[in-house]
Amino acid sequence: MGAPLVRRLLLAVVCATALGRVAAADAAPVAATRLAQVLERFDATQATLRTLTAEFTETKNISLMSEPLVSKGRFFYTHPNDVLWEYQSPKPRMFLIRRDEILAYYPLEKRAQKADIGLYHNRLLKVLGIGQASKDLQKYYDISLGSEGPDGIELLLKPRSRSMKSRVSAVRIWVDEGLWLPKRMQYTEDDGDQTTIAFESIRPNARIEESRYRIELPRDVRIDKGLSGIAGGGASGGAPAAKPAS
Repeated sequence: MGAPLVRRLLLAVVCATALGRVAAADAAPVAATRLAQVLERFDATQATLRTLTAEFTETKNISLMSEPLVSKGRFFYTHPNDVLWEYQSPKPRMFLIRRDEILAYYPLEKRAQKADIGLYHNRLLKVLGIGQASKDLQKYYDISLGSEGPDGIELLLKPRSRSMKSRVSAVRIWVDEGLWLPKRMQYTEDDGDQTTIAFESIRPNARIEESRYRIELPRDVRIDKGLSGIAGGGASGGAPAAKPAS
């Protein structure tokens, strides 16, 4: 599966998770204590989280483009492993993780791609952070505490594995201190391109019909196996293939 798609799914799923490893050895005692408190509240929220819905605005700043790419849509998560990233503008498209399959669907192009994640399923969900407490993700990420203010509590997330670092160099997450869920996220790719996603109308444990995670493809849609061979990514609508991080 392509790195841009995995980055996108990472961002989508982090909305519903406790993140990473406490880098206490490098932090001042007060900061380390505060960080531990934040992660503890994340874990408490995670333990009771069964569904999550939100509206989002994604802004991509790409070095080769003079203007940012802005997309809007909705996000859905149902414990333990259903995730839908539904873009509504400027072009409709969907990215879905359901059971052992990833589906990317581009309605206007009458095109879809499917990939079986099979044996990688549980591992991929842990790498992406779906339904995981912070202690379960300690080998994947280092987290330090950033600033605190009206925008929320900032967490600085750095991937530890070489394969993760080859996709994303840094992630910043602003946590809503009322909901104890991310309200804004920003990640920087290894080439310097940057994506920011702001969440609104966040609703934990709202009712989500099971049918939300069923995408009925029209007969005239071309379905490709695997997620390789499509250039682009992010707001431009492409979804190249990638392999799970190790």
